[in-house]
Amino acid sequence: PWPDSVKATLGDALVGEHHMSFKLNSLGREAICEVVAASAKRSLSDRETSQAIRNCGGNPLLANIFGRLLRAETDPQAGNNFGETRELLRSFLAGVKEEDFDLLRAVATLGERCRLSTAIELARMEPNEAMRAYRSAEALGILIDHREGRVGFKHELLSQLVYDEMGEALASLWHARAFEVISQRTPVDPEARTRLAEHALRGGLIGDPTAIRVLESAAMRALAMGSTSAAEKWLRAVIELSQGEASIAIVAMLAQVLLTLGRFDEGRDLAAKVLSSQEATTELKWGVRLAEMRSLSLSRAIANEGPSQLIGALRSEGVGASHDLATEITTELVSSTLYALGPSAAAQLLDSLDSPAEQHLDTASNPHLLLRRWLGKILGETQFLTKTPRSTLEALMSHVKGAKTVDLSLVIVALQILKNEERFDEVDLLYGATTKRVNRQDHPVGICGLNVAYADALTRQGRLEASSALINETLEISQANNSMLPWVLVGRAALALDFAEYSESARALERINATIGPNGTGPVVLRLWQKAIETPLSLHLGRLDQAHQCALAAEDLAVGFSVNDPVLVPWAIGAIQAHLATEHPDDATRIYRWLLEVSEHRNQVQAYAMVKSAQATIAEAAGDFAKAEKCWQEAEEALRGSPLVVAQVSSAIGHARVLWRQKESEQARRIVIGALEAAESHHAERLKIEATQLLGLMGRRRSRGPNASLTPQERHIAEMAANGLTNPEIARLLIISPKTVDSHLQHVYSKLGLHSRRELEAFLKSTPAKPEG
Repeated sequence: PWPDSVKATLGDALVGEHHMSFKLNSLGREAICEVVAASAKRSLSDRETSQAIRNCGGNPLLANIFGRLLRAETDPQAGNNFGETRELLRSFLAGVKEEDFDLLRAVATLGERCRLSTAIELARMEPNEAMRAYRSAEALGILIDHREGRVGFKHELLSQLVYDEMGEALASLWHARAFEVISQRTPVDPEARTRLAEHALRGGLIGDPTAIRVLESAAMRALAMGSTSAAEKWLRAVIELSQGEASIAIVAMLAQVLLTLGRFDEGRDLAAKVLSSQEATTELKWGVRLAEMRSLSLSRAIANEGPSQLIGALRSEGVGASHDLATEITTELVSSTLYALGPSAAAQLLDSLDSPAEQHLDTASNPHLLLRRWLGKILGETQFLTKTPRSTLEALMSHVKGAKTVDLSLVIVALQILKNEERFDEVDLLYGATTKRVNRQDHPVGICGLNVAYADALTRQGRLEASSALINETLEISQANNSMLPWVLVGRAALALDFAEYSESARALERINATIGPNGTGPVVLRLWQKAIETPLSLHLGRLDQAHQCALAAEDLAVGFSVNDPVLVPWAIGAIQAHLATEHPDDATRIYRWLLEVSEHRNQVQAYAMVKSAQATIAEAAGDFAKAEKCWQEAEEALRGSPLVVAQVSSAIGHARVLWRQKESEQARRIVIGALEAAESHHAERLKIEATQLLGLMGRRRSRGPNASLTPQERHIAEMAANGLTNPEIARLLIISPKTVDSHLQHVYSKLGLHSRRELEAFLKSTPAKPEG
């Protein structure tokens, strides 16, 4: 549509024969995104892409404006043109008469797809006058009919412009009036309840009991749906509108929400107010105590005195709350004590607590059964395991899929059990079911703990790239809310070591030191992981004395605090290697005996393989190659068919090394080439380097036979490249990225000892592929 001012400017050209006019179809989604990206002068994130599609409605001019707005947010110089962009956006409203703007303001206040009748009532316009104003705005392409009596702005940018032009004070009045109009309707449309709460908040209805009730209801709905961040918003609004007269129950709820979101300082301040309040019920007090303990437990930031304080409260006051709450409190206490003081202290606590939950240990879904099983695994004490039927885990997984709220602490315990029992399919199922139910923004602390546990499971299976991506994502969450950072950095340090990024691993360990202090005052398990990574890292960097000292420190922690699960923190193998490298064979033998003792009654493939690997390493250092070969073979046999890829590759390299030292070079070459290929396919760079170096020591390279060592995909790509296809052409044909094509070709060159496509073409012509079968 042409505004009157434009018509006047163009004059007779519009009514003569010197022009053609036709309606353009809206641009498609991809085209709109290209226009926005070109105007923003950068690529768009997924969130910005969806915003562009929603905001611009296929209009290229709005796409250009939206792109310029995005650029102004990131480029200070581009911000100078913001005023021009505003003026350009205002030109869309050029044909709107002044008396019609109240209808636009009403629609902008009510939001997208509001009822036209509600907008007319809010604008306080006569029906005939309002319909004329609506038809005019519709003809100008500003408003659009969504049918069923609902209307909205055709482009969200126009809605935002109209709203912004009102200013904060005027917008507050419109929202207060909207609340009045909507709340008088009986009943309130269920879809409008959240919007009604928004109007109450933005309308600044201080002291209005109806508005406060609406906000309280919105907070309860958000909590029931697990939307913690939304609940925080509404609870803060209740307190603001109540002007300090909010009930202690609201304060308690906000305290629990803040602790869940990782806002420890403010959350604990509010929790203290609840605990000191005479109006707070026993249930409220124990609710905030539980939230505080859970936040500290999940963040692994709990101080040593934390559990003892809560234990004292439990014993002096009793729980005085529901059975479920009592069980949750005990669960958090045991979990927190384990990380802070070690599993032995946690086991003593679990036995000593006189909790109502202890009367129901025969219930399959009782969390105490999981805790006993977990502690029994770590301590190696069978008396804990006898009370934990397998059905406990199945009950929890069923609970996660169907419950309204998910206890992340309990899920993390279950993940630890499943991965140590090498039930990785169930690990994937439980993690997937949980993350589908839990919003990452609403439970950042719990999600960090969940991700760290799952990343460790991925690493054990050789899924290193997936594990690294998850840890990097978790690191962003952790840094944003300042929770679980040392634990995420442990994952980062371990993966960097696997990828042979030694400087990155060292930086992550330095950040851990900066967080928990130079004397290592953090939780026991955290410090043990730290030493377990620092020991092999020091060996790779040639710092032998430091590696020896780290190994001794790890042993002190493991033995002193009864961390008797070699799979929980695999420090022993690195410690044995460090002691042997620094000529301390007695220390190495002592750790082997500990490893043998704690693994003797465990049904864990990885623990058994660790024992055999340790025995082989010590035998090899003593020159007993026959014994070392036998131990490596037994480790390989135990790991064959298991998902523990990293352990498999490591054992294969050790076996090949011993064979080579016994002059069994051909068999050693075959084994080490297989290990090298497995390391490459799983991106285990450190093991790849070890295998490559061993192959180099043998004075051999991989066979240059026509199909030797090439995977079917590598063979296919090699033939396509030899036929003259470029990397992008191969990528398009195989529906993979050019980077992946290049990676495959580099592997082909390395395996065949070639350096160019010309050499590859000549080689393939001289050695045609053998027919399959």
